[in-house]
Amino acid sequence: MKLYGSSPSSMYTNFCRIVAKLTSFEHEFVRIAPEDKEKFKAETYSAGLFPYLKNETTGEGLGESTAIARFMANSNPASGLYGSTVFESALIDEAIERHLFANNQFVFKAGIGILGYMAVKQEEFDEAVKKVNEYLAKLDGLLKDKTYFALEKLTLADLYVVQTVGFMFVTLIGAEDRAQLLNLVAWFDRVRANEAVTEILGKPRYIGVALKPKLAE
Repeated sequence: MKLYGSSPSSMYTNFCRIVAKLTSFEHEFVRIAPEDKEKFKAETYSAGLFPYLKNETTGEGLGESTAIARFMANSNPASGLYGSTVFESALIDEAIERHLFANNQFVFKAGIGILGYMAVKQEEFDEAVKKVNEYLAKLDGLLKDKTYFALEKLTLADLYVVQTVGFMFVTLIGAEDRAQLLNLVAWFDRVRANEAVTEILGKPRYIGVALKPKLAE
């Protein structure tokens, strides 16, 4: 099978690449250059979104990173990434969906201003950052007596959450704030130390002081 991706920094594509390594999923990774995206849409996947997993023999394909990751994990149940019971899988889904909601509601709103994609109002940015900090405090509390989010082992939930947390640690969350999130930082370091994760994402980085957003005039 072929796993298609575009941007080297795509959290969603890298999520699937990590899962593929941890499940020993046989595939070829194909990076589509920006100038070839329209050709990709015309010939391979009309939505033109990444990642995309395609069976070149049957022509069947899958979009959406979580669907691809679950497919890969289910292809090798012994990996344990998607749990060993229906209930364990549901716990993993719960953690993923909780994080997806947070991303859509305020994490990306704060990130847009930091990355300079568009100018934001100071009060709107401050509110988004406030909610980010509240969410991270919640995650820190969930990890008080736990090693990982869903189960007592690495799962899709941890691999899904770790990249966004990593983004926040290099943009929105400085050293002073991280010092209040010791459980979350320990979990982050634990997941990022995994060989497959490090191979795809590189070594983790942290920021001393939170970055400033691009403000609307």
